[in-house]
Amino acid sequence: MALSGPRLRACPVLWGLIEECKKQKMELLTEKKSVYAKISSIREDARQQKANTNYGKYGKGDRRRIRLNKESALRPAESQKMAIKRQVTELDQIITWLERFN
Repeated sequence: MALSGPRLRACPVLWGLIEECKKQKMELLTEKKSVYAKISSIREDARQQKANTNYGKYGKGDRRRIRLNKESALRPAESQKMAIKRQVTELDQIITWLERFN
């Protein structure tokens, strides 16, 4: 449904709610991009560390330590990413619901 025309001007309060939800959604998407950048930098650091280890059984402990450190560093960022996705989905549902009345 388009957000223009005479029906839109009939309910300015509803229009304001829709615009506020869209603004929040854009802020969340910007935050999500920064979380993705943080995740990719953690993974890239782990790859670089792993490349500098010994191969075979001598580097096995080092690689395990690097993997465990990477997983522990990713855990908070992954949960934050999922929370943002959940909020964006909820905002999409709210926007769709509000647009039906507009």
